[in-house]
Amino acid sequence: KVYNSLDNNKITDKLVVALGTFDGIHMGHRTIINDAVNVARQKGIKSGVYTFSNHPVNFIKGQEPSDEDAVHLLCSEEDKLKLLEELGVDYVFNVPFDKHIMTMQPMDFIQDILLIKLNVDTVCCGFNYTFGDRAAGNVEMLKSDGVRIGLSVKVHEPVLFDQEVVSSTAIRRLIREGKMETTAR
Repeated sequence: KVYNSLDNNKITDKLVVALGTFDGIHMGHRTIINDAVNVARQKGIKSGVYTFSNHPVNFIKGQEPSDEDAVHLLCSEEDKLKLLEELGVDYVFNVPFDKHIMTMQPMDFIQDILLIKLNVDTVCCGFNYTFGDRAAGNVEMLKSDGVRIGLSVKVHEPVLFDQEVVSSTAIRRLIREGKMETTAR
């Protein structure tokens, strides 16, 4: 089930949710998403992904995806949703990154979005996950404040390939450099 907005939605199923921009479902993203799916199965609850339909950097800079300096997504929305379905994700929250999300206080994100709107039991995220106004929320806050209010948190260490952290930024660099074989691997 795909939600393109959180307005007027409240999920009744308990969820394990992977958090991230997930602008291309590379091996680092898959590690986090697969973990959310597996933890959900172990707990006998549903899995979800909370992500954005646009790239936050483009929104912050006021750029369109077609602008020369814009951050280009690694896969289309259609492909992203298909890949998430193939990974066994039950719910996808593919919401626009907007001013409300950008300026939200970190504890409001945890309380209002994760706990109240999405009914999250456990979150899975990468080591460098940030959220809230000026990226003030981070994994340490999720672990301390989230756990204090009943949220389980699983933080993943970086996934390495050829001794480099796998990231969308690194993949975009490889594409610009024309290293398509390495990009594909």
